[in-house]
Formats: sequence, C-alpha cells, structure tokens
Amino acid sequence: MIHGIGTDILKLERFGTPDADDVFVRKCFTEKERAQVFAQEKPHCRLAARFAGKEAVFKALRMDPDRARLDEIEILSNEFGAPCVTLHGRMADYAESVKVQRVHLSLSWEADCAIAFAVAERAEDSSEASDKE
Repeated sequence: MIHGIGTDILKLERFGTPDADDVFVRKCFTEKERAQVFAQEKPHCRLAARFAGKEAVFKALRMDPDRARLDEIEILSNEFGAPCVTLHGRMADYAESVKVQRVHLSLSWEADCAIAFAVAERAEDSSEASDKE
C-alpha cells in the first residue's frame, strides 16, 4: 500500500563543483554516499540527483520538513546502478511509526536539472486486507 509520493527538481548549477570535504556536502551526505559519488564521473550531477532524492523521500514520508535530516536519508546505487534508500536515526524511527517498509526511488539528470521521484510503501494493515475480501 502506498503511504505517500514525493518529487523534487533542482538546477545542477546549485551544486557547482564541490569536493567531498565541502561543508554542505558533509552535512547532507553520508560518508558512504560521498565515497560512492566522488569515485564516479560527474559527481556534481550525482550529488544534485541524490539531494533531490532526499527531498523526494521526506515528501513521500509525508514528514514535516523541519524534522527531516537529510544525512539520515542514505541513497546508494546498487550493483545495477539503481538508487537504494536506507533510513537512519529519527528518519528510520518515523518510517517505522507510520509502518513504511520501503521507499522506491528514481533519479535522473539532464543538461541543467536533476529530478527525483519517490514512493513510500507501507505494510498492508491486516484489518485493511480483510476489508478487501
């Protein structure tokens, strides 16, 4: 069952050409994210897409933006290059409290923009399942 959806779009120029030790990068991205992004080509595009992804994830969770911590949303690419979301800390606690089991995420970028789309999937409540029968 879908708990919520979220999307975000932003200009790539917003990220300039940061390095892994940039204060903003260290504040918003986990150590694993930084290692993965800066090991590949076009890290500023990948950072922008992941930043949009983090914004889309907290929107899909239907969370108050003031309570969201972007460094507690970790987006890593799997062996096929697909983005995988792992929540940590308060973000994980919140997701558990609203029964979100998984967040699906799509990221993309083009010449000047990055875009992300997220779907938060909630466990189907047993009472809801019996209502459908």
